[in-house]
Amino acid sequence: MASYADHSDMIARYSAGLLGDLVSDDGARVPASSLAVNDKLIVALRTATGYIKAHLRQADRYTDAQLDGISDVSSAHYDLESAAMLADLTCRLAFWHLWKRKPWSDTHESARKQAEDDYKTTLDMLRKGTIILDDGVTPEAGKPESIGIKSTQLKTMWSQIGRGRWYPNNKNVP
Repeated sequence: MASYADHSDMIARYSAGLLGDLVSDDGARVPASSLAVNDKLIVALRTATGYIKAHLRQADRYTDAQLDGISDVSSAHYDLESAAMLADLTCRLAFWHLWKRKPWSDTHESARKQAEDDYKTTLDMLRKGTIILDDGVTPEAGKPESIGIKSTQLKTMWSQIGRGRWYPNNKNVP
């Protein structure tokens, strides 16, 4: 599985020095030139990608081809702006995964709390459908109609009603 972002996306959004500190275990900052092959950064990006896929699939809003294609330049589903947004979301989640693996001092508590809040907010927006990605092909991508649910079927085909969620249930789609 390819990640929705890479080291260059992380460096574009966060200080290379901070990232180098977060992936270091011996106190010596990992140089920016080594971040591309740093196992800890790669795992954080893959983990973030997995969380994004899990939360978007929970709502049955995208097919695997749509999700994977949004960030693949060679795919018909590629969309430049959605790919950048998907990379940004992935970086937010990966940043928290890097941050939480390190001890912190009280002087960093507000920054740590902000990273955690960004993480939780991002996942919440993905799960609830607040964020809709354009896949470049399906005009209604991310909406229940894009997976074949007709408006007359909506009331009978939504799952998780008891939990206050209104996600379409793909198992019932003809």
